Amino acid sequence: MAFAQNALVKCVHDALESVCDEFQEISGFGCDQMPEYLLTAGLYRSLKKLRAVGWVRPEANIKESMSEASALGPGPMPSALNAAGRFDIIVYGTSGSPVGAIEVKRTINSHSQISSDLSRLRSALRKSPRSSSIQFVGMAFLIANGEGERKTAIERVDTRANNIGTNLFGIDYQKARDGIYRYGEDGHPESYTYRISRSSDDSFSFASCFWVSSR
Repeated sequence: MAFAQNALVKCVHDALESVCDEFQEISGFGCDQMPEYLLTAGLYRSLKKLRAVGWVRPEANIKESMSEASALGPGPMPSALNAAGRFDIIVYGTSGSPVGAIEVKRTINSHSQISSDLSRLRSALRKSPRSSSIQFVGMAFLIANGEGERKTAIERVDTRANNIGTNLFGIDYQKARDGIYRYGEDGHPESYTYRISRSSDDSFSFASCFWVSSR
């Protein structure tokens, strides 16, 4: 079953928002204090509910996953793939083959912080395109309240999320859709989206963010 990018994007944002709300309600802290593994766990539980998903595997060995996807091909694996490493999440389709890989970060502050992850994900998508079952790769992360007195928490989070789309991913087309701000047109092979959320008492704001590249 082909993967619907819009359904994937919505699923990721809904999952990150839900995990953040639950963490704040239980702990009394904002999601900037949340352990990263909670984001990963919440995301793979939500991904399993998508119609196109057979099952989801966390901490999947990269070489094994690429082999299952028929994406090894002739010759050595690209060094950027780090064959001995792991994907945070591998998504399997209903046919039983891997269809996607997702990395999860609690937050990012600079391109250097994610450059190796992006190279690994892009390499995974491009490897052996004629035989590979992998349809998409993505990176999910959060942006929490920023510093500053001249802007509200919402404005600070919005500005930072907006800048990441332009400066880190280099995608400059923006429009609003279902509360999600999108860089890259619908259906485009590469896009970056974010959704701004706030606590019920307006004391804390964050943006769930998702970069995705597809065939």
